[in-house]
Amino acid sequence: MEMTNYAFFCSLVLLACVNSIEAVNIIEPLPRNVFEISGSEVNNTCIFDGDNGQLPVRVKFQRRKEVGLDWFDIPDTERVYQTNKTEGNKTFATLHFMNITAQDDKSKGGYSCIGYSSTGGNPVRHRFTLRVTPREDLPVARVMPNLIVSYGDSARLYCNLTHKNNKITTPIDKVTYLKNNEPVKVTNDVTQPLIIHSVRAREAGKYECRIVVLLHSQKPYEVISSSADLHSKSWEGCWK
Repeated sequence: MEMTNYAFFCSLVLLACVNSIEAVNIIEPLPRNVFEISGSEVNNTCIFDGDNGQLPVRVKFQRRKEVGLDWFDIPDTERVYQTNKTEGNKTFATLHFMNITAQDDKSKGGYSCIGYSSTGGNPVRHRFTLRVTPREDLPVARVMPNLIVSYGDSARLYCNLTHKNNKITTPIDKVTYLKNNEPVKVTNDVTQPLIIHSVRAREAGKYECRIVVLLHSQKPYEVISSSADLHSKSWEGCWK
């Protein structure tokens, strides 16, 4: 019985010792998964809460190589660098990309931020994703043609892709025809024309199409076409 009580006492002492060495915690808002176009500026922040009223002793952004499981600190360069600021026992670490490139994509190595305790507790790591879509994968479009239509006649306008999107990295999710910046038709088929069955003076204006693609099938991204003008000619022979 005495041996049982002694073992129980030792377990309590061990538990107390373990609990006295607290680990840092990563707190919300967590670093986001990033889906951006090449050439964009990107900032991503990790916030670590220190233990026992003290700041984390070290907070770093790290990256894996394409092959392997080891993590390496991301070195500061003119294009990619880390900044830290503190508030109380919190450290705010931000990873800055001044101009992201294909080399920053997760296919070239994963990302994480890690915080180390000042009292020797276990470090805490949080992983996040960075996907970079080449700008040339985006569609380029123009509404065509420019039209002069007699009063009451029909008109067709097309959202013409002058440069097609990459169907894998930038699939088209939605196409919206706009007249003078106001939506007049929504479709998910970029080849579907805008048909105006009976043109009146109010149909005259500047027409564009707004294409929403999904970067890596995840993040919506808008592309605006160049415009076409529609003019109506009234029965009296006046241009609108």
